[in-house]
Amino acid sequence: MAFTAREYALLYASFAKQILLSKQPNSFDILKSCTRRYGFERGMRMARRAQLAGDGNDFIAFLAYTDWRPAAYSGFEAQVVPVFPVYTVEISSCEWYDTWKDFGLEDYCRVYCQVFEASLVQGFNLDLDLKLPRTIGTGSHSCVFVYNGLSFNIKSLRRLSALQDKLGGSCVYSWEYLSAHMYNTMGQELIRIMGNNEGSELVKSVLQHFGSCCSPDEVRTLLSYEGTDFLNVERSTASYKG
Repeated sequence: MAFTAREYALLYASFAKQILLSKQPNSFDILKSCTRRYGFERGMRMARRAQLAGDGNDFIAFLAYTDWRPAAYSGFEAQVVPVFPVYTVEISSCEWYDTWKDFGLEDYCRVYCQVFEASLVQGFNLDLDLKLPRTIGTGSHSCVFVYNGLSFNIKSLRRLSALQDKLGGSCVYSWEYLSAHMYNTMGQELIRIMGNNEGSELVKSVLQHFGSCCSPDEVRTLLSYEGTDFLNVERSTASYKG
């Protein structure tokens, strides 16, 4: 069975639930640390692709080199909010949140958007500033992304359009690859924080929970990526599957 945004969301929810229900007194901070490291690594990989191509590391390049894209007819709905001079995007429907809610897991995943998205941008360029004044996961009717310092004019719009035309879907990874990256990076961070024994046991419980939501095939797929260098853009292959 192919990985989609649904499996991706369920994997994160499995990490979040197992971490927050663990006996660790600082479980919330552990979840934030795991989420932060994963987001930062994704942003670093995007930046490396942009830098190899000589396309810079500003917000225009960040938007062009995004490594995921909603599939056609997915549960994601977004619109650009006309707030001049700051580029602002409002997400009114989120397939990840809908998946969490379907499985009764939404309360465990509140930190995802706030922590992951900011870390993604920081991994791309530490000088960029993204703010999320509200998110669906924390009870708002929409998620709002404010790209501080980014305003569009004819020149910048043309540059973004040209970059997107040049790249097509070449920088977009499959949900399977992104999920495998999440599993490996968040698992490594758990072991770093908790130690090999406790961390490894918690990672096993994450896989068990994920398998109960999906299937053993998805678990085997995640494990098949062991040893993958997810930050090596020359060896990893982006493959857009809309």
